[in-house]
Amino acid sequence: MSKDKPGNKKVNNNLRMSHDSYFKKSMSDIRVARDFFTHNLPAEVVEKVDLTTLKPTKDTFVDRDLKQYLTDMLFTVNIDKEESYLYILIEHISSTRHASNLLPFRINHYVFKILEQYINHTENSQNKEKPTTEIKLPLVLPILLYHGKQSPYPYSTDMYDACYHKELAKKYMFKLILIDLTQKSEEELHKQGYAALMQYALKVVYVRDIVKELEEYVIIKSEFEYYDKDQKLTFIGYLIYRADSEDTKGVLEVFEPHLTADEKEDAMTIAQRLRQEGRQEGEHTGFEKGIARVVANMLSEKFSATDIAKSTGMDISDIKRMRSDPKDSD
Repeated sequence: MSKDKPGNKKVNNNLRMSHDSYFKKSMSDIRVARDFFTHNLPAEVVEKVDLTTLKPTKDTFVDRDLKQYLTDMLFTVNIDKEESYLYILIEHISSTRHASNLLPFRINHYVFKILEQYINHTENSQNKEKPTTEIKLPLVLPILLYHGKQSPYPYSTDMYDACYHKELAKKYMFKLILIDLTQKSEEELHKQGYAALMQYALKVVYVRDIVKELEEYVIIKSEFEYYDKDQKLTFIGYLIYRADSEDTKGVLEVFEPHLTADEKEDAMTIAQRLRQEGRQEGEHTGFEKGIARVVANMLSEKFSATDIAKSTGMDISDIKRMRSDPKDSD
């Protein structure tokens, strides 16, 4: 049997090259990548993109159980002089374990992972003395390269085609429906029936003089007796808990004329328990200040808010507030 000539082993390895490695090796050649994007991106993107800034990254975002079906590459590039991303995936074969019509959803999931990575990097690299209060997200363009046996590509590339109520999904699914209680009047809330009381409480809870604000709420007091006992006591308990200690009595006095004797007794009991809890919480103030100092130190060392929350148990929103306003850690 003849022996392989020198170099044959390398040739044979290349012949056994997988879709995955061939695609990545080819697109890692910046000449190939530039020409590929020049001729395949939408014209309006090509007009704005500066492909001289194109750079491949080593990041991958495809879920482990889908790697045999999908390969991805992420490139950074400037679009209108702002750093952006071109995210390309190649589909090798259709998965029998995963619904193919959900591929647009999965790709969008990967886009959000790219954005999350960008946000974490931006937060960790911020100047601790002047933290950014607003982070602008980069443009991420997802691209699917298909080379399957079935032609043309047999599935929709629109994620909303996989949704029930497609038109409603397109209109509302990724656009927040904002309910701004700071802009709603007592009259507007009053029209919402049983949902009104909860919103009244949430609306007034940050007012500086909560008792004065409640005294001006004519409609809620006039109809307070129509709510059931549980609703009344939950409402009063929440306001007492959130109010300053000197306002506790005032909150009770506002609603006392609209409570039955039984309800008054229960409301007083709730107030006493909350005051007791307040005293107990005061005993933990020193401990909480210690935690705040730990968080401040971790922020100064560029730990992410997520990692700090895991380490200290502090709510992630409080950590982010401390980052934006270091005085909160005093």
